[in-house]
Amino acid sequence: MGNIEHVREQIYRGDRQRLGELRALARQGYKLKPPSHLQAALAATRAYQATRGKVAGGRDAFCARALALLDLSGRKPETFNISKQTLAKNLNAITPEVRARYAGKPLPHKDLAHYLAVIRTAAEIDGANIEAAEIAFLKELPIWQTAARIDAADETWMAIENLCDLLRDLGTKVASQANLARAFLRQDKLSLRWDAFLERLALDRSGQINMGPSPVHPQVEIGVNFDEQRPLPSVPLVRVPVGWGNVELEIEMGSACVSKKPGVDRPGGRWESLKVRLIQFREVRLALAFINDREIGSVLMSRGAVGANFDRPTSGTSMIWGTCHWQDILAVQQEVFFDGGWRRVRLPAVRSEDHEDFGLDHVAPGEAGDWDWEFDPIGHPGSVTMYGADYVSFTRLTPDHLHHWLVTPHPLDGMDVVCPWSLTEATHVEREYPVWLTAGGDFETYWNDVPVEALTCPNDTPARIIETNLHNGRFETALREAASRVVDQTHLVIEQNRLAAQDAHSALRARWAERKPDMKSP
Repeated sequence: MGNIEHVREQIYRGDRQRLGELRALARQGYKLKPPSHLQAALAATRAYQATRGKVAGGRDAFCARALALLDLSGRKPETFNISKQTLAKNLNAITPEVRARYAGKPLPHKDLAHYLAVIRTAAEIDGANIEAAEIAFLKELPIWQTAARIDAADETWMAIENLCDLLRDLGTKVASQANLARAFLRQDKLSLRWDAFLERLALDRSGQINMGPSPVHPQVEIGVNFDEQRPLPSVPLVRVPVGWGNVELEIEMGSACVSKKPGVDRPGGRWESLKVRLIQFREVRLALAFINDREIGSVLMSRGAVGANFDRPTSGTSMIWGTCHWQDILAVQQEVFFDGGWRRVRLPAVRSEDHEDFGLDHVAPGEAGDWDWEFDPIGHPGSVTMYGADYVSFTRLTPDHLHHWLVTPHPLDGMDVVCPWSLTEATHVEREYPVWLTAGGDFETYWNDVPVEALTCPNDTPARIIETNLHNGRFETALREAASRVVDQTHLVIEQNRLAAQDAHSALRARWAERKPDMKSP
């Protein structure tokens, strides 16, 4: 790269960093000071007038998209009126007369986030570079020079905002390439049941799916039973402990009883009792779902999960398949990945005759304990539904939610969050829950594969681990596989339904053909 190109690249990187700083300010509710808001409104007017005619639906479509962008930033108003961010279209400059005309008036608005939404919407419609459009807009405002530079805490917010953008973009791309929207719409025409443990979609006479098309629009779903949820592709992000205790767990040992997948029939083994730390988690997952009435994107799903730390050297917390709570048995059997494969287990509270008196030694404070949680600690802090750990809840994917789950500590009497993704070179050996086995590489070799400048999230946080696994491709692969399983099974059940209907129609016609005048209807 020549000197000129190098200088240009450095300038652009500096501009992008400044853009991130000002986006963070906008997300925090920054208000432009007069007359800067008039300059912003003039730029917004020009952007809107230049692009409104290029989108079907004109003004309404433009406003809807700007509102959606504000929604994604966590700063959604009830409505979005473009006239509150624009000036008369015949104005060409902010003159003293214009300043005098608008002095002391509440409009145009001063909220920086609203203006960025207008500029971004216009750039999307025009097919322009969104970052370049936002940078050009902000450089015309005094805030580009005058706003304080970020400190370490704000750098964290910037990193989380970037991580949020990456997860949104990945979700949109995976959903589009898998044609997930078509699969979801086709599912709604059938009577189905989704086994979330086995990730199995099947025709069902009564239809067990009991939730709307979108888990976050027009409001969030907070009480969907585990057995009644939609088949939404999802991968885990982090597990937050809400209870734990040191117990004895019965586990089936022997070579014949081990399996490569959970939920598979096989011969029995001998039962042994092992000391474990049994942990009740709230598992937060990234799921793909309709985020409004037309778009599929990334949302956050919470559900219960149970883990076990064995009293021996292990690769970490092993997750117990077949239940969402240590007192429940949602599947026919419960299993854990242990000593190279899946083995059946007996939970202590389930096998005990006095299980009502059995409890974990350490539980989260508050009325929910280890049974439930705040369904939205950002939007509705302190609000607990008390549905139980075998119900799933959803929130939108926002930087505030990611910061809460992936950066903020959640200690519980010596335990903290568990991130199920590996930071070392390893082989993924489990489908539903990521389990990693060392593949022979060392830590330094692994890190050389991910440029250090690509990583911005704080060290020693789940955010850093998720960010790393985005760059090395593991997270993308897992999400694509989850989406493919849903789409493939949708095609399968539709074909099964078609063939069954075809056979039923043939049987009807055969019965009609054999009908005699004196025969009664069945």
